[in-house]
Amino acid sequence: MLNRGRLAAMAGVLFVALAVWPAHAAAGDGDIPDAVPCSGDFRVVTAVLTRVSAANRIVSVELFPPETAVNPGDGVLWLNTVPGAVVQVLFETTPPSAGKSVAMSPRSGRPYASAIMEPGKASLLCFQTSGIFPYRVQIATPDSEIALRGVVVVGQ
Repeated sequence: MLNRGRLAAMAGVLFVALAVWPAHAAAGDGDIPDAVPCSGDFRVVTAVLTRVSAANRIVSVELFPPETAVNPGDGVLWLNTVPGAVVQVLFETTPPSAGKSVAMSPRSGRPYASAIMEPGKASLLCFQTSGIFPYRVQIATPDSEIALRGVVVVGQ
């Protein structure tokens, strides 16, 4: 169940996502726009700062939502909302288990890796084929590195 603070944070994230879209939406591979345009909707995924220490250091960050369901032709927009941190989305290079897929960059033909995103920046990837695509979000702050795991489920 969501508390009011968390609900307000998610509403703020949605507001920021709408404000930066499409101005800051870029695919990986060096901020070059995706070669395959999205023909459908898009979903927003963000890293949400959930706890800060008394010394103003990041203690806890969560991926919201950790699992994102889209249809073929839809896109996923990752948004960096963590103050003072850079973020990168990296898809697994090999399927971790049966039934999982690797999200390939439409430009390079290699597993997708977003550009490194400063706070307030976003990265968009369009999914054309059905599958289950595991990924991780690397978050680097001056004090630490955090890795969060997520999955995009397309057409299932």
